[in-house]
Amino acid sequence: MESTTQSRTLFPFSLLLSPFIALFFLGFTLSSWKHRFGYKGNKDYSSRYLFFKKVYWTFTQLTFKKEVLESYNLLNRKDTFICIYCKRINWTLLSLAFLLTNYYQKAYQKTRAFKFCVLSESKPKWWFLLSLLDPLSQLPNSKFLKEFDCPVICFSSSINKLKRFALKSYKTMVFFRFEQFFSWKTGFLNTFRAIGKIDYNELLKNASKAELKLVEILKSF
Repeated sequence: MESTTQSRTLFPFSLLLSPFIALFFLGFTLSSWKHRFGYKGNKDYSSRYLFFKKVYWTFTQLTFKKEVLESYNLLNRKDTFICIYCKRINWTLLSLAFLLTNYYQKAYQKTRAFKFCVLSESKPKWWFLLSLLDPLSQLPNSKFLKEFDCPVICFSSSINKLKRFALKSYKTMVFFRFEQFFSWKTGFLNTFRAIGKIDYNELLKNASKAELKLVEILKSF
């Protein structure tokens, strides 16, 4: 099963549009920095998230790539936390959140806005571009997880931090692996494949057994 973001690219026009892209990019950056603090409630956050999604897809259309979501049968209608491990946290990984938003809209006619959490030794260079969404840079506490309705998507360059996040949250979690292939004919093919799931009830009933299952899932990265 798969769901692609788009079937075509506007890459040939990117050079012609580059001056306008630069101006738009600068304006968006300044706007993000100005509004980096103090969103009020989940509704306000969702509107910011969806705006960021439109901007992100605009730039994605101008690149030579195709993005695919696979094995999403592990997802369900309820709020699910998403985890992905990658040795190097890059800008491309953000596509997973928007692919999932598209999936929930198509499958359940339900809008999903994800809260970003980046767990790495140092912040990525593009971190400031997420200012509009006030991303997390450390493990969220239990109070935050209870009060914030939006599901969290966690990008981590550390297996240990990802494991701690999964066991601490007591939320249903689906783990994705990022794969990238390049050919001169089609460009980049970025695939986000679900490789395992830890259910909330599993953690409640038998935490030790759930941890063993988690270890096996993490070995698949």
